[in-house]
Amino acid sequence: EQYNDTQNTPDWSKTALRLAVQKGYLTGYTDNTLKASNYITRAESIKALKNLFGIVYNESGVYGPSVDEEALEVKGNVTVSIENVTLKNMIIDGDLYLAEGIGEGDITLDNITVTGETIVKGGGINSIIIKNSSLANLLIIKKDGEIRLVAQGNTIINSTYLYSSAKLQGERLNVNSFGKVEIKKVAPGGTVEFEGNFSSIDVGASADIEVTGTSKIDELNIHKDIESVNLLVSPYSVIDKLNVNSEIDVINRGIILIASGDFARISRYDIKLPVNLQPRTSSGSSAPSTPKYNLSLSANPVDSGIVTGSGTYEEGKSVTITAIANDGYAFVEWKDGDNQITTSSSFNYTTTSENRTLTAYFETIWDFAGGSGTETDPYQVSNAEQLNEVRNHPDKHFIQTADIDLGVTPWNVGEGWEPVGSLSTPFEGVYDGNDFSIEGLYINRSDHPTGYYQGLFGYVNSESTLSNINLVGPFVHGYRYTGTLAGYNTGEISNCLSTNAEVLNEWDFAGGLVGYNSGIISDSSTTAIVKTDDFNAGGLVGTNYNEIRNCNSEANIAPISLSADGYPYQLGGLVGYNSGGLIENSYATGNVTGWETVGGLVGENFNGSVINCYASGDIMGSEEYVGGLIGVNGSASIVKDSYATGTSNGIYCVGGLIGYNGSMIENSYHRTGTVSGSEKIGGLVGDNNGIITKSHAESNVSGSRYVGGLTGYSGYGEILLSYATGTVTASNETAGGLVGSVQNTTINDCYAMGNVSGGSELAGLAGYLSVGTTVTNCYSTGFVNGSSLIGGLIGAKSSSSTVTSSYWDTDSSGIETSADGIGYSTSAMIKSTNSVPIYTDWDFEDIWIIDEGSSYPYLQWQGSENIPYPPSPFAGGSGTETDPYQVSNAGQLNEVRNHLDKHFIQTADIDLTDSVTYGGIQYNGGEGWEPIGNQLDTFRGSYNGNEYIIINLYINRPFNGMDSALFGYLDNSGVISSCSVSGIVNGYEQTGLLVGKNNGTIINSSTIGEVSGSNTVGGFVGSNLNFGVITGSYSEVKVNSTGITVGGFAGLNAGEIEGCHSKGDVQGIKLVGGLVGANTGNIDESFSSGNVSGDTTSSDTDSGGLVGVNSGSIYNSYSLGNVEGYRFVGGLVGRNSTISYDGNISNSYSTGTVTGTAGIGGLIGHNPGIVTSSYWDTDSSGITTSAGGTGYSTSEMHQQTTFIDWNFTDIWNIDEDSSYPYLRNNE
Repeated sequence: EQYNDTQNTPDWSKTALRLAVQKGYLTGYTDNTLKASNYITRAESIKALKNLFGIVYNESGVYGPSVDEEALEVKGNVTVSIENVTLKNMIIDGDLYLAEGIGEGDITLDNITVTGETIVKGGGINSIIIKNSSLANLLIIKKDGEIRLVAQGNTIINSTYLYSSAKLQGERLNVNSFGKVEIKKVAPGGTVEFEGNFSSIDVGASADIEVTGTSKIDELNIHKDIESVNLLVSPYSVIDKLNVNSEIDVINRGIILIASGDFARISRYDIKLPVNLQPRTSSGSSAPSTPKYNLSLSANPVDSGIVTGSGTYEEGKSVTITAIANDGYAFVEWKDGDNQITTSSSFNYTTTSENRTLTAYFETIWDFAGGSGTETDPYQVSNAEQLNEVRNHPDKHFIQTADIDLGVTPWNVGEGWEPVGSLSTPFEGVYDGNDFSIEGLYINRSDHPTGYYQGLFGYVNSESTLSNINLVGPFVHGYRYTGTLAGYNTGEISNCLSTNAEVLNEWDFAGGLVGYNSGIISDSSTTAIVKTDDFNAGGLVGTNYNEIRNCNSEANIAPISLSADGYPYQLGGLVGYNSGGLIENSYATGNVTGWETVGGLVGENFNGSVINCYASGDIMGSEEYVGGLIGVNGSASIVKDSYATGTSNGIYCVGGLIGYNGSMIENSYHRTGTVSGSEKIGGLVGDNNGIITKSHAESNVSGSRYVGGLTGYSGYGEILLSYATGTVTASNETAGGLVGSVQNTTINDCYAMGNVSGGSELAGLAGYLSVGTTVTNCYSTGFVNGSSLIGGLIGAKSSSSTVTSSYWDTDSSGIETSADGIGYSTSAMIKSTNSVPIYTDWDFEDIWIIDEGSSYPYLQWQGSENIPYPPSPFAGGSGTETDPYQVSNAGQLNEVRNHLDKHFIQTADIDLTDSVTYGGIQYNGGEGWEPIGNQLDTFRGSYNGNEYIIINLYINRPFNGMDSALFGYLDNSGVISSCSVSGIVNGYEQTGLLVGKNNGTIINSSTIGEVSGSNTVGGFVGSNLNFGVITGSYSEVKVNSTGITVGGFAGLNAGEIEGCHSKGDVQGIKLVGGLVGANTGNIDESFSSGNVSGDTTSSDTDSGGLVGVNSGSIYNSYSLGNVEGYRFVGGLVGRNSTISYDGNISNSYSTGTVTGTAGIGGLIGHNPGIVTSSYWDTDSSGITTSAGGTGYSTSEMHQQTTFIDWNFTDIWNIDEDSSYPYLRNNE
């Protein structure tokens, strides 16, 4: 009413305006008007906020005059927002705010008078000290953690209101230290502790209350309807009067003189009862007490404001009730139920004779979509205007609730968006983008100093958190500290994206997401173009001093211009400069172009760590220090478990992984991309002055001088347990498969396989060893081609350098000499056991491993990756089951014998003529082909003929030819499939065309030609052993033996033969069969059609059209050839038994003529065994008798009904009245 225009003020706002005027927040205009209906200007808002917060102390220190000086009078409010502040000798005519920014720190108030409210929101267990001070009302409202307040000296506080857990420690002799104390609200599980002397404590909320030390409380009142109160009274503490109006739990170790109230007697007491409730020996009487009633107060919404005045009162008591709005709210009215009491925030209330609950109602005053700015109820941001409002509440909590478009006026014109937070007023709150997008951010401030701290957020301090923010298409052009999300970050950023971004920066600290980071960034990414005219630019962060985890960038980094006065350096695909920071589980895929110190992931890593990271972009530098991952890895830095795959190109110190290394590289590599430059060029490192261990490079490297497959130059370094495989080319001089030139360097347990070419000082391992260098337990295999000073291992060396136990391959290198080291052939280099041992001092237990006879030594940490095999003698493949060696000619087929446990596939027809004739690799003095595998070293891999053929096999070893065939011995793990062989084999024992002895598996294969030998001779295999399985195969071979156990397909079968047949004629002495000479295994669904001739002049020739002698099983098989012998001659089997075992024959037949002297039969010559449902043709055989089976005429043999219990559905077929039965597997 003091202003002329208050009659025009709307009723709903009068109370709030009246309070704002009373508090001095609004002061009106010079014409004595308030103009409450007008829009407030920005300047007026700033003035009102300044009036609200008043003087702000935001730096630690001591403020105010000494106590012996006149007190400083402060008109208005005072705010303390940082720890370790002492206020001395002040009279504050307003409110004092101890803000959340104090954290867990200490505050001291010494001789301070506060006429308004003292509101405590910060502080910790170390204390807020209130000494010799006078406070009107003390409000304790700390959200999280513990807080202790100590009142010392003659401090007087009228009233203390607790809205959170706390410890109040007062003077023992000063009952007014904290005045009247009211517990208004305590979080569940929270504790309020009292120590000292207290006049009155009102408990209006559930709480755990502890009275500790030697404390005294005059009166402790428990209000009605309190759900849970636990009271602990320690020894030596006294409560004069305990008013119990709700049921409570008491642990009383001290003294409670009087307990009264409705629940005094029914509450639970542990240890001891109050004195007045203890049993008495005599009775007495007392006057009735005056009744008291509870006055309860609340705020709506919860946490919107503070209410004071609640308690337990006698009827007719006058109580001052006050409501104070929290930030972001304004008081509206007091209500009793649904009835309005007043719109004044403070009024006098006269208590009645009943319990009452009054509620203060508040409303939000800031322009957000909802929320109150707290952690549990953040402000809701749904449009650009609300996002802009964030800057006015830098310590609040926010959540985005919709996609926001900033690509509209006024945000996308002129200088565009003004960043939220600055160096003087940083953003210190929490912003959750909630995975909604912010599109079209536009900032254009490239001048000094207005272009500092550019981004959606300018300066973010350590208390803040940015999360789940999705920037789409931002454009930011700044001068220094430039990023799309934040220019400068010391807080925490997580799960944030910036896509299709463009960042331009005139000086330093530019990033696709953050310009400068000393906070923590995790799970964030960018796709961007970042350009700078100076240094420290990265796809994600320009400069990092802390942690980056699980992040990635697809940003391309480039200069705005390359000129004499602006040459960008310290540029990285993820981070430009990493100083003391950790980068882990992160990667970059963009291309990086700059002047120098350029890296695919980091430009320069100084005293930092890069762990489990990679980069795949192409890197280009105009000068020095260019690396696929890092340009410079400086002192006290580590790179571990990381790699790069792009190309690297520069002038000096260029590496596939790192340009210059001054510290540690472990378990890292470069592959795929090429590395090129002029001087100090390396597949992994250009210039090494640190340690390289368990690392490798596979890239091709080219330069002018000091060029190496792993490192171009190394000085005062160590290279350990590492290798290189790329080709090395030096247009001038000094190049090596591992290192170009070294000085004062230790090289241990390393190898190089790349070819090396150039001018002078070239070698398979090191071009030049300068002073102080040692090489131990190393080797090289690459081809070396140069003009002078070339060596298989070392090109040239200083006399002070040493080489120990190190070797080169004289075959693959084409070099017989070296400045040091020893040369050996390939065959010697791939064996650790030789007649002249070469790896005697090498550690094959912990460091090295070798695939004996197959690979060069390799490092155990490699596992199965990049095993250094000699150059493959095959057309392709790696010899695995999924990638078999490819065999396309006779030389490659011959090489199979050197890899007996590998897998092969034939890729072309092979003619062995040139190999087995004079001058061929398998002429062998006329003995021809040497079988692949023998009984001591069997073939145990697989060979897939792939339906191609091998022709003109020739073997002539009649006196020593054991296991004579294309393959000598097939082990039980060996497999041959789809292999067709033709030729002539003349062996001794165990002779066949395909395999001499088979104990493995043969599928769908065939042979054509002639086979001769002594014992155990077959047209397909010599013998099929116990584990041997042959299916779907055949032979068309003429077989001639001078001994026993001879068959058109196999001389001996002890395994399985199924679905096979033979067509060639067979001649032998004894145990002669058209398919098998002697069978102790199983023969099923097979047949033979060749004629069989056994010795006709001696006894027991055991000759049969299918099998000579059978002590195994024959099922569903037949023979068509004619058979002759002396004794035991049969159209199917000569003899169906041995001395130890009887044979079993079922569902089989024969048709050929049978000729002999004794023991002859149309089907079986001699039969102590079992014969079931088997038959012979009496007409065609000329024999009417048989030791087993049933004979029928030709016409009967052409009828299905003759063959009882035969399976003509799945196994057999017959052309009724015109053919014998034939097998369906051979249709």
